[in-house]
Amino acid sequence: RNLYRVDPACLEEPGLADSGELSALLPELARVAPPASQLPAEQRRFVFFDAFARTLRHAAQNRPVLVIFEDLHWADPASQRLLEHLVFDISDAALMIVVTTREEEENAAIARTLATLRRQDHFESISLGELSQRDLADLVERWAGKASDDLAERLHQRTGGVPLFVREAIRRLDIAAGLENPERVNELFPAAQIDWVREALAGLS
Repeated sequence: RNLYRVDPACLEEPGLADSGELSALLPELARVAPPASQLPAEQRRFVFFDAFARTLRHAAQNRPVLVIFEDLHWADPASQRLLEHLVFDISDAALMIVVTTREEEENAAIARTLATLRRQDHFESISLGELSQRDLADLVERWAGKASDDLAERLHQRTGGVPLFVREAIRRLDIAAGLENPERVNELFPAAQIDWVREALAGLS
């Protein structure tokens, strides 16, 4: 829909609306026929993938396009296959695909998709490690305007430098007026308890 708002013409490519799935997602295409729902399921999925790729190709003719697949480890099989289809079909377009995933969450299905991505000529892998104590202090400073070494050290001990946990800890400290009181870190995030981490993850599921 964001792409349609920027460039409505991107959805006018001949044959694009052959995908019943795409029409269901974008009612703007409901005016066209024939419906793809008369096709077998596998063919419907291919038509949808192909239509999606053509839409992106059309958009990339006018301006570079960035597509983000966030948290691939939580993607359903259809989304994984769509990604695999795209990297083959639009490899020569002015288009970048960014995929994020957690290595510790990798399974056989994700490994297959990642293997497909790695075979592409322009593939690049960037591993994001834990934040250092200095990185963490910089993040707190951007959030609150300042950060003491004591606060950064305590937060690093409680979060292990994991960006998701760091962000959630800073947010909770800010709410509890604890960014100026490092002792509150131990109070809000006891070392033996990880409930606050579980809550942070639950908010993303």
